[in-house]
Amino acid sequence: MAARISDQQLGQAILHAARDGAYPESEGVISANLPSSAFTVATSLLSEAREDVKHEVEALSRDSASDVDSWISQAQKLQVDIERSKAIARDITGSAKGKSSSHSQLLDAESKYNLLKREVAFNATLCNTIGEIGTISQSLDAAAAALSSNSFDEAIGALGEAERSHARLGSFQTTTRVFEVLEALISRTRKALLEVLESTWSEHFSVDRIKHVITFKSRIRGSPELDLDVLTTALNSLQALESRIDRLFRDLDDVIVAPRLKVPTGQNGLAISAQNDGTLILSESSDSTSLEKTLEELKVLFSFLAARLPPAITVTLSESLVQSVAAKLINDWLEPSVPSSLDGIDEFESQIVAVMKFVGDVNALGWKRAGKLTEWTESAPPVWRTKRREHGLESARLVLTGGFGDTRVVERVETQSVAKDDSMFASPREDDWNAGWSDKEEDEDEDEVSAKAVQPEPADQDEDEDVSAWGFDGNEKGNNDAEKVVLPENPDADDVDADAWGWGDDDGDEGTKSEPAARSPKKPVRQNGLSKDSKSKREMTLREAYTITQIPGSILDIISGVLRDAETLSDPDLKSAIKPAAGGLFALPTHILAMFRALASSSYSTRDGGSMYLYNDSMWLADQLKIIQSEYAQKQPLGAAAKLKLGADIETLEGFGKRAFAKEMDSQRTVLGDILEGALGFSNCTVAPFAAECDVAVDSAIDRIREISSLWKGVLSRSALLQAIGSLVSTMTTKVVVDIEDMNDISEPESQRLAGFCNKISSLDDIFLPEPTPGSATNSAAAESVPLTAVYVPSWFKFRYLTNILESSLADIKYMWTEGELKLEFAAEEIVDLIEALFADSDYRRKAIGEIRRQSMNR
Repeated sequence: MAARISDQQLGQAILHAARDGAYPESEGVISANLPSSAFTVATSLLSEAREDVKHEVEALSRDSASDVDSWISQAQKLQVDIERSKAIARDITGSAKGKSSSHSQLLDAESKYNLLKREVAFNATLCNTIGEIGTISQSLDAAAAALSSNSFDEAIGALGEAERSHARLGSFQTTTRVFEVLEALISRTRKALLEVLESTWSEHFSVDRIKHVITFKSRIRGSPELDLDVLTTALNSLQALESRIDRLFRDLDDVIVAPRLKVPTGQNGLAISAQNDGTLILSESSDSTSLEKTLEELKVLFSFLAARLPPAITVTLSESLVQSVAAKLINDWLEPSVPSSLDGIDEFESQIVAVMKFVGDVNALGWKRAGKLTEWTESAPPVWRTKRREHGLESARLVLTGGFGDTRVVERVETQSVAKDDSMFASPREDDWNAGWSDKEEDEDEDEVSAKAVQPEPADQDEDEDVSAWGFDGNEKGNNDAEKVVLPENPDADDVDADAWGWGDDDGDEGTKSEPAARSPKKPVRQNGLSKDSKSKREMTLREAYTITQIPGSILDIISGVLRDAETLSDPDLKSAIKPAAGGLFALPTHILAMFRALASSSYSTRDGGSMYLYNDSMWLADQLKIIQSEYAQKQPLGAAAKLKLGADIETLEGFGKRAFAKEMDSQRTVLGDILEGALGFSNCTVAPFAAECDVAVDSAIDRIREISSLWKGVLSRSALLQAIGSLVSTMTTKVVVDIEDMNDISEPESQRLAGFCNKISSLDDIFLPEPTPGSATNSAAAESVPLTAVYVPSWFKFRYLTNILESSLADIKYMWTEGELKLEFAAEEIVDLIEALFADSDYRRKAIGEIRRQSMNR
């Protein structure tokens, strides 16, 4: 049970809340009921507290009584001041209301003053305007009177005064009708004056466009005041002279100058003649077709105008006329007369002298704008050089777009010193192949010895003899196929470096890694049944024929002509205005060769075998340029020879030809690859319809190679042809070998079928038969000749071994590996894969495979 709260506690809680604003802390007080008895206690406590507060206030009041009295006194004074301020404010408000009425009266008076002021200004302006109107009217009347009496100076002065007065009217011009009327009167008077002056101008300058006649009159009969000087001054005052001079220029240009400067197409031309009566006449003449005569007549024209016309006209007229004449002379006479070579250069230089003299005569007249002709004469060397370049490039373009023309056979001849005991260049025996590289051996000089290559005989020759040094191994990538088929000229060399032939760059051919046999022969050569070592040297001449078109010869003629001109201009004793153009001519062959390269692709693509013609033409042209470079350096002074730099162009041209060759080879390889893809890897080659597809693919590839061989035979040299066809055959055989090696299982019928395909492909070796020796029996030579297929087809031996493998027994294959040369062409795992594909699993097969692998590890 909660404790009971007393009335005293409740009263104290109410007192604390009333006095201190304190809230009871006891929960019992807070929750207790408030009985009526507690009010009595609370009232008593509150009364006591009030009394206490009252006594405290009284005590405090007694202590601060003096201050309170002072505050009361100050408050009373403040009240009095407030009342006085209110009275003053009321007085000020009353005064302000009275002054507002006075200010309104002042503003009204000021407005009336300004109005009167504006009225006075308007009246003054009106008076001035009326005066100006009167002045304009009087001036216009005076101008009309002066015009009627042909007093042009007075008329122009009066009209000018009227226009100036009209201009001073200002804004009234657009707000008042009278000023529009005045403006119309001024315009009418000005127009009337101009009509009279134009009529007079037309009388001074009469133009007959049909007869090409212009008459100049300095004074009109019966009108002494209307001479040309007065007329010019009058028109200038009216700012109408410039338009009249422009019309005079157009008349002169259309009637006299333009027809005269038009280059005559026949024997007769037009001539300018100036008469004493002031007439310019353009008439036919047979003596006006030369530039010198034209310049002379123009000088007569300019002198006539300078004498007949006042300076006010000639100064402006000369600028337009001279500029027009200069442009026509340059475009129609000077530019076309620039010769495209040194032929006619004397006449060109005489024309330059004539133009310079003409410019001097024009400047002597005080006329301007002849600088364009001066600039042209000063730029004669670059102008001629530009014309020479344009002619050379245009000639090259016409050659390239004109077609192949007739083809011709040319020879590449190289002479080299070799050891007499060199096995590669030994004397031929009766069964030698390719005995004469040149069909014209009987016509050679006595100091030349024809190169005769001996056919390699595996039974008689040593295994280390390396024919790959001749470059007969082909190039699978086609980058250097038949790039060069001859040795470079190097008479002082002791060795024959096969690398200079541009052959033998085939990757993967072991023969290319050996030293050329011609470089250091290791074995004595049998000659006439005897063996001997000889250190003596002899000269060997290699000749090969190939076909080119007319294009490179024409291009060479163009370049030779340019260099002849450059050589002539480089002569120190030559005195010529275009001598400085010599330096620029040495760079022209570069541009001509660039034109050849730019247009060759499209020009040569119109003919079968065009890429091979392009290769031959490029290489022949490069060889000829090398000769020109060498000869030019020997006969020219060092300074002039240094300007001819064809080395980079020759390299670029050779590279261009080789790229054309390589591109054609890549294209043909792609075609062959696409054809052989029709065989589908020779899988199911015995099952219809795949068997027919294989037959078609192989036959088509063989026909394609024979077709290409027939097409290129009349174009490429013999060695280049064999290398190119060998590369294609190598592509074909490599594809066949890879496809067969990829077959996991080859049945006996498939093996026979594949062997038949290989034998078909082997028939291509008749392409590589050596050419018969001149004078020998064709049939017997063909029967005894051994094809050079293995020399030009790197994969030929491997391909032929594959044919034998397909036709052989397991014992034969093992024998070829252990006792034969099969391991030279195949890796051991290749043979193992073929054996596993050809033969069923057996102990004998496992023993054979083990033996092959053991021997390969012991090698």
